[in-house]
Amino acid sequence: MRLTEFTELMNAQFGVQTADSILTDHVLIEFGGRTGAQAIEDGRDPRTVWVAICRDFDVPFAALRTISDRADDAAHVDFMRFVDQVASRYSAAILEAYFESL
Repeated sequence: MRLTEFTELMNAQFGVQTADSILTDHVLIEFGGRTGAQAIEDGRDPRTVWVAICRDFDVPFAALRTISDRADDAAHVDFMRFVDQVASRYSAAILEAYFESL
């Protein structure tokens, strides 16, 4: 997860002021008592920080991942084309099926 995406999720869920406060003041036990900001600064993936914050604040979340066969220069499809033509469609279908089941 990119830091910009993490920031957008935090701001959308908590509002800018509260998100900033949570990130700098809330201690995350699973990161050795560091705050989210400290964990990210120390090189932790923002996705793992997001998941920890969601758990601590009872925010429901889900993560969908689509894995391509190859992710190197020998891949037969460009990564962004893969995201556009394959991953986004699978993700949309999974979410549609989930919401229809509710």
